[in-house]
Order: sequence, then structure tokens, then C-alpha cells
Amino acid sequence: MWKPFLDSPRRRRFPRRRRSFGRTRLPRIESLEARRLLVGDFQNPVLPEDVDDSGFISLSDLQQVVTHLRTFGIEHDLTQAIDPPLTTPPFVDVNGDDVAALNDLLLVVAPLRDGAGLLAPTIQAALANDDGTPGDGVSSDATIAGAVSENLTPETRLVGRLDGGSIFLIQLGGDGAFSFDPGLPNDGSADGPHTLELIAQTQGGAVATFDVPFTLETSLPEGTISLSEGEQFLVQAEELVELGQDEGRRTLRIDVDARFDSSDTSAVVEDTLLVFLESADFPGTLLDRGEDGTSLFALSGAQADFPLGPVRFDGSTLEIDVTDAFDDEGLLVFKLLNFDGDNGSRVNVRVLSNEIDLDATERLALGSPPTVVSGCTTRFAILWCVICGGR
Repeated sequence: MWKPFLDSPRRRRFPRRRRSFGRTRLPRIESLEARRLLVGDFQNPVLPEDVDDSGFISLSDLQQVVTHLRTFGIEHDLTQAIDPPLTTPPFVDVNGDDVAALNDLLLVVAPLRDGAGLLAPTIQAALANDDGTPGDGVSSDATIAGAVSENLTPETRLVGRLDGGSIFLIQLGGDGAFSFDPGLPNDGSADGPHTLELIAQTQGGAVATFDVPFTLETSLPEGTISLSEGEQFLVQAEELVELGQDEGRRTLRIDVDARFDSSDTSAVVEDTLLVFLESADFPGTLLDRGEDGTSLFALSGAQADFPLGPVRFDGSTLEIDVTDAFDDEGLLVFKLLNFDGDNGSRVNVRVLSNEIDLDATERLALGSPPTVVSGCTTRFAILWCVICGGR
């Protein structure tokens, strides 16, 4: 028979209380886009030799300068107004002296000539803080981290382009590592899918590209409680719920969005979510597994464990029949336990409804449970043995 995971100490009464532990954000690297008006209008402030603003240096840049010189002469003063006015790109003033001349053409030729024959580098990048399920590309932090490797030279440059916008320079460390915060607002206005295009180029013009698709998720539905494990062993939150009814049966429906970090592949026991229904006025549980202090629901990865009858779970919605709770209110207590070496697990829970069915006369029925604990053969049984000595 399943035994309690954890005894629950007495809780003070609050409508909702939450404990969470923040994460230090990586330093933001400032985009040069905002500085464009501070330099010559016809010089690319990110990559001067990138005349066509493609993000890398190529024969196309040479062609752009040649075309301009053929049209306006080999020494064109860009400060003189003409009709119609010139627009950018192309950025034909490579050396920034406000004159389009042969010197600008030679500056584009030089990196293509001097590094001819060099092989393209390799780019690897991903979300720096994938605080959802690792690898799902969903995060509340848009910082991208990675490295440029192989065929890396001191002249190798890395630029980025977010969602097809203007290019910006990304600083590379001596070992090719980088970290970049695109500066998306965290007020929910930028939530949704994005793509960061990365372009690395050697001095000789060899180019490597790498796309990092990700989804920014900073806003949650009203009433959502978010638990993020971080470096803590226990993170918990509570919500006061109404109980009791004169007739019929009362059922709580709770949305459970669990994103467990499974990057620690050597862990014997995985991170676990526990759900309790406790008294708001005295120590102890109002509903449990037959022993005071035991949880009504446990979830670890894709495995769920709960008592047959009062609880059901379809993988995302948790339903608890609270008809037999002997009080007019109680505390839903959510506990996220960090048992392994990773720290990226996050669980969002939200009470969807708390309703009385006047026509219901019997306890919710349930078929076969998704996880059957027997001895110490499953992860839940191992967890029980670790905490309570296998009683």
C-alpha cells in the first residue's frame, strides 16, 4: 500500500502564500542598433564591411560599392544632399569618413582576400535558462548562450538577427563562448515564438549560420501558482479553497502544467510534485490516503500516483472529490521536491473550478491507476523507501 511521502507541518492561514527563489540573469550585451544615429549614416555600425547589411561580408558587398562609385563617382561626398535622397542599406562609407571612395572598396576586398581558403566555423546555441522542460524551447528568459568553435580565429565575428530584424554584433569570448540577451520585454507583450538567427564569419568570408527558435513565456493565466525548484530542496505554495455542501458532491478541478528537468540522468529519485488538502485552522490533513499528513496526489515525470476513488488525473487536469472534507474551507498545499542534481523543474498549477454537483450521489469512480506501486520496483516506491525507510 502506498505510504505518505512527507508529513506536513502546521500552516498559518493565508488566502495564498508562495515561496520561490529567483535566478540571477546573465549580463545583457547591449545591441549596437541604438547607436546607429551616432555615427555616419552610411557606415554599418555593426560590421562596417557588411555593405548590404546581410550579416556577413561577401562579393555582394563589393558589388554594392562598385555600383555606387560608378553612379556617383569615385569620390562621392555623402554629406551633400541629393534628390532623391540616398537610403541605407547599402552602407557604402566603410571607413566612416563621410566619403564613398576607392578606399572603401579596398576595405571590403581585404578580409575576403586575406582569409581566402579558411573553412567556416561551427555554431552551437540554445536558451541559457530553459526553465521549462529541457529542450522544449520554452522559457521566461530569452537569453541565448552558446559557442563558436572549429576554425575559430581572432578575426571571427558573430552577429545576430532577431525575427528578421536588423543585425547586431554579439561579443565572442576568447574561447568562442557567448551569451546574449535580446532584450525582449517580460511584461507579456513579447510572449510567443521567436527566432534568433546567428551568423559567424571568418576573415576570409567563410560563413556559418545557426537558428535558435524559442518561445518566450512570461505571463501566466490569472490565479496560476508557479513553483520553480532552483537550488532549493523544497518549494511550496498554498491556496485557500471553499469546502462543504448540504447535498450533492463537491469537486475541485486543478490544471497541472509540470515541466520536469530530466537532465540529471544519473538520479535515482526524480523531482516530485505533491498535493495535500490540509486544515486551515489546525495541524493535519482533511483528506489523505488513510493516514494523517499524507498527500492526495504525487507526480514525477510522466508517472502519477493517487488513491483510487476520490482522485483522478488525465495527464493535465487533476480532479479531487472533497465532499468528505469535514470543514467549510481548507488549504490546497503544493510541494515541489528537488531530489536530483538538476535545477530546472517548474510546475504551474491553477484551480479551474470548485463546484457542487447536486445530482451526484456517489464518489468519483476511477479505472486502473497510471502507476502501481509494489515493493521497491518503481520510482515512486524507491522514493518512499528513501524518505520513510520502506515502511
